[in-house]
Amino acid sequence: MHREYKEFLRVAFCLNTKLGIIPLLYGSLGLQQLVAEELFPKDIDILVPQEFINEKWIDLKESIENIGYHLVDLHEHEFLYGRYKIAFSFIEDLIEFAEIFEKDIEIIEDKEIKYKILDLYQYLRVYERSINDNYRKEKNNSKDFNKIRIIKAEIVKKRQLTNASTL
Repeated sequence: MHREYKEFLRVAFCLNTKLGIIPLLYGSLGLQQLVAEELFPKDIDILVPQEFINEKWIDLKESIENIGYHLVDLHEHEFLYGRYKIAFSFIEDLIEFAEIFEKDIEIIEDKEIKYKILDLYQYLRVYERSINDNYRKEKNNSKDFNKIRIIKAEIVKKRQLTNASTL
């Protein structure tokens, strides 16, 4: 099991039990759970309800600090704990950015820890939109094109497996 994924589960457990949040595992680490190719995630991107980034920020911040993290970038909502960097954003952004609705996102349970994860088609929508986003264009464009290639290959592979199993 990927070390970053194990750390995400530790954070998700805190969010589940202390704040009643079912977080969404996002970014490269979330995509890594769906594809066979190693993506080498550098951080753990987590989406939570917008109220925890705004009105309930203090509750979120204190809960994360209680498990050893410290805030390093308020604007990006980034925390560090040893080698782990986590960044929070809000799940409602998916509606505007990629037309993905929370009710359509799968909930996973791993060792009684609940979290949400996008499916391959939802990730494809996110990365296709992100290559046109000005902020990400400067930061991650080549990585995003590579992720789109990986997602499309994985979708084709899954279709082929499904078609082979129906013969």
